[in-house]
Amino acid sequence: MLAAITLWYYALVASLAMNAVLAQPRVWLSCPPSFNMSLLRQGVTTGPCENVNVASLSSYAVKAGDRLKVGWPSGNRGGGFVRLSLTSANSITQAAFNQSVLKVTCFGYDARPGRYFAGSCNHPCNGRPGCLFQSAVNDTERYDTTITVPFNLANGDYIIQMAAFVSNSLSPIYSCSKITVSGGNPGLTCPRAPSIAVPPCVVSFAPGADKLVAQSQPGEFCYSPTGAGSIDDRIADRPVNADCDPRTSCDLSNNRQLCGLDITNILDPETSPRQICTTSTSTSTSTRTTTTTSTTTTTTTTSTTRTSRSESETETETTETREPTQTETETTETREPTETETTETREPTETETTETREPTETETETQEPTETETETQEPTETETETETSSPTPTSCPSTPYPRITPGSACEVDTASLTCSETGYAQCAWLRKPDGSVVGGWVVRRCPSGTACRLIKPGYPVCDYIGSCNA
Repeated sequence: MLAAITLWYYALVASLAMNAVLAQPRVWLSCPPSFNMSLLRQGVTTGPCENVNVASLSSYAVKAGDRLKVGWPSGNRGGGFVRLSLTSANSITQAAFNQSVLKVTCFGYDARPGRYFAGSCNHPCNGRPGCLFQSAVNDTERYDTTITVPFNLANGDYIIQMAAFVSNSLSPIYSCSKITVSGGNPGLTCPRAPSIAVPPCVVSFAPGADKLVAQSQPGEFCYSPTGAGSIDDRIADRPVNADCDPRTSCDLSNNRQLCGLDITNILDPETSPRQICTTSTSTSTSTRTTTTTSTTTTTTTTSTTRTSRSESETETETTETREPTQTETETTETREPTETETTETREPTETETTETREPTETETETQEPTETETETQEPTETETETETSSPTPTSCPSTPYPRITPGSACEVDTASLTCSETGYAQCAWLRKPDGSVVGGWVVRRCPSGTACRLIKPGYPVCDYIGSCNA
């Protein structure tokens, strides 16, 4: 396992270091599909939308009051803010979007240990997959959100705009999706909210949310059939496009092999990226309970009972042999039906019952401990998924790395990442007290017990145990 972690660590560091600070992020709306879903495209920094003939585009049909998932691929970036706006397809101007803001949310970042560094991560960066969706107000860092289609819209075509400051990019990224709304009540009027709410978000060196909301106002939208309401009043409701997978494809990833551990089976990534989901159930939760019991004959029986959609299933299989008299009971998952595992789509009326076997029909084999085919491990050899070992340390460089003064000037276009004594430094855009933006060094510490070294110029890695400058 240590060798695998080492390879993963070096691959990730190399891919992150190759991300130039000012490189254009490959970010766009993917749920609902944007004006341009090509995996070869770049992000657009000239708004208000991608430059296409909107009349010729297909549209995603929704009803007023529907919950709708809105998401975007990470583009190997993390940190920042997204502003979502909605206006009629007949008035696609930046001024119109500025006056009709739906919400501001976080762009997203990879919160898994060791996966995020200075505004970069390896796509999909822990982006939320299809069939899952944001169902809590504070769950804002998974590269998606959900909205309520306003109740007071007239029937017709509308445009959702994303404007985002991402990672270390100084320019906003723009992208748009086309939807067709029906069933609205344009006679319903609601006042604007007094201000645009901005959640706390992880940020890097891109401008903050203040620039996104400058000269902007909430739209005069009704999120309730009888009045103003709030866009997130029904955030736990399943969106009509819950199957949409905003991660799109590993073709966007710096390291496709790592990406392949997160992304599988996304259908139609360049038109309507999605997963196949189970239908909603009448039960409030889906609970999976695993009970492991070891008897004095060292026979281990695992019984798994999964309840979902009037479906019962009992499985018995041979698992790891443990010491006699050991008993473990573990509840592994309890989730809302919105976070169901991806399976085949079935009609709600369809009920499947797998064969239920009596304990006398168990497939567990009782064998002498010396003949067991299962893996027996001592407690000291138990592996855990949360292990975060560093690469094997090597000798320190012959010459200590010089200290870089935080904030000292550097050229962002030519300098990127290096070591500073035992820590590491990044040349990035910094905002001075007078509001001007200059290139300067940002210095950070390596994780406790490690020190920085350069694999080659521009490729720092924190992998020493101890200090190289001691």
